[in-house]
Amino acid sequence: EIQVSTNLQGYLTQNVAPSLTGKIEHIYKEVGEKVVKGDSLVRMDQNQYLTSKIQLANLEVELARLEALLETGSVSQQTYDQTKVSYDQLKQNLSFLEANTYVKAPFPGVISAKTYEDGELYGGQPILVLTQVNKLKAFVAIPETYYPLVENGMKLTIKSDIYPDKEFPATI
Repeated sequence: EIQVSTNLQGYLTQNVAPSLTGKIEHIYKEVGEKVVKGDSLVRMDQNQYLTSKIQLANLEVELARLEALLETGSVSQQTYDQTKVSYDQLKQNLSFLEANTYVKAPFPGVISAKTYEDGELYGGQPILVLTQVNKLKAFVAIPETYYPLVENGMKLTIKSDIYPDKEFPATI
């Protein structure tokens, strides 16, 4: 039995950084706030998303018209197919825009960093950092002389000064 120091870190850490640049309309969470999966974290400028949503609704109506005309032979299959491809592409693009306009938490955790404020122009740096804390990684500083004794699957017990009466089982 040996005692060594360890560094605990969140099991998952994710930078909250949408794929679109633009104005940050609202950041819903602050550093230290708990988050559940699916919580709204950031709302980016909605203009492009809302415009695409209107275009999709219009293309949906157009596609329905072309479908009726195709059945009667009043329009070519090619015209219908081209409109259908445009519809499918716009639908896929709208899904991308929605995910990057209304950014949600992919897992539960705590906001561990915040780089921007409401109204600022987002340019690539993570807006927030989300860290999972209900499951942790322990980085154990094992002295070099013990390396030959360490094996995958080895069981160990972690104790903490914060919880002196509690033991945490772990596996290497």
